[in-house]
Amino acid sequence: GLLFHMGYVLLALVLLNVIPEDLQNYLFTPAGVVVVGTIFPIIESIRAVCTFGTDDDTIWITYWLPPGPLSYPTEFVDSIPEAKPPVKEH
Repeated sequence: GLLFHMGYVLLALVLLNVIPEDLQNYLFTPAGVVVVGTIFPIIESIRAVCTFGTDDDTIWITYWLPPGPLSYPTEFVDSIPEAKPPVKEH
């Protein structure tokens, strides 16, 4: 658990210093973050479902449940300023 997360953070920091800036700008677009942020969890979730134990299944269900309900309202709230521009002072 904790050791894995510490290693993940360390790897991310190292990669941020090693990856060329042009590639960083490409990866950290909203679409890039979605792709990079879902590929690993999808693979690990499939791997967890294929095992006989339920502990790893519970971990990945816990991972996926909060972002699901939060992603739809976030998309809706992001579109409000586009639909209704702010009122200017007179």
